[in-house]
Amino acid sequence: MEEQPALYITTSDKHYLVHFAEATLEQRIACYKPGATSFRHPLSEAQFIERETHLSQHPLTTGPKWRFWCVFPANSPQHIVATCRTVHRDVLIGDAHGVHEAHITEFYSKRGWHPVHCTQSQISATLVAPVSKGALPKTRLLTRVDVPGLCARDLQAVRSDFQRRYDRDARVSVLVLPTERAAFIGAKRNGRPPTAKGSVCDETGTWLYWNYDFRRKQLYLQKVVEGDASEAALEGVVSLLLDACEEAARWRLLVVSAWNASALLLGAMDVLRRDFHVDVRTEERVDSDTTSIRLRGAEAERGVESPEVSNNN
Repeated sequence: MEEQPALYITTSDKHYLVHFAEATLEQRIACYKPGATSFRHPLSEAQFIERETHLSQHPLTTGPKWRFWCVFPANSPQHIVATCRTVHRDVLIGDAHGVHEAHITEFYSKRGWHPVHCTQSQISATLVAPVSKGALPKTRLLTRVDVPGLCARDLQAVRSDFQRRYDRDARVSVLVLPTERAAFIGAKRNGRPPTAKGSVCDETGTWLYWNYDFRRKQLYLQKVVEGDASEAALEGVVSLLLDACEEAARWRLLVVSAWNASALLLGAMDVLRRDFHVDVRTEERVDSDTTSIRLRGAEAERGVESPEVSNNN
């Protein structure tokens, strides 16, 4: 590995000679520890390091897809001053070569990053399961074996939607999905990993995926497929949201969250509020919850938008 040129860091009374380079295998564990200090909850430091090691062996992160970078003193390479990581993800980009993503909006916006403004809807998960759905369409929980077939349909829909958006205007659509770290945390914290990946209503052609955030005690809706967006589809989505609320309550999570809910999804939330007396609120995401994006190889000034979490398929 080729080492980067030496850099000097100056404090009020000293100068430090440091290097910035990709972490060696020996430096990896040292890179994990600063993250454990800030982000390990609800895991212990040892469990956090175990989780990072586990995630690095996932098919989506092996080899050059999961790279750590660090700043360290020239005379003490195991003393990590600062660290970051880059993750390779397949994305659809019209005319750039890459995308950088980060949080902490104000800091990055001053340096040319575009904040991706969007709303966040939160549904209280205080329902006592199981809930009587009455005449609502029947649903079933999604498992790992259901996902590949639905993802194939999703991929085609995403390609079509991307082409439609790119032809229509010059804005950039960004959809950021969480990783599978929730299964690891669930196993460590609760003795078993979550197995449900979402819920599907075969009758109305609607389904949704979700992700567990045990740190913030939220169940995030990653994507909601609305079918033909008819009245029947609305009822299907209401039924799916009830499944999500029950799943969140089962794992002692406090809310179900969705970003940039569509008109149909907001309508389904209104039904929950009216007919099932569920507390729902929608507001602008701010501060650390706002993602910032910077395109590599594209025009400097480019609008960035976050698409609705739900869409037709």
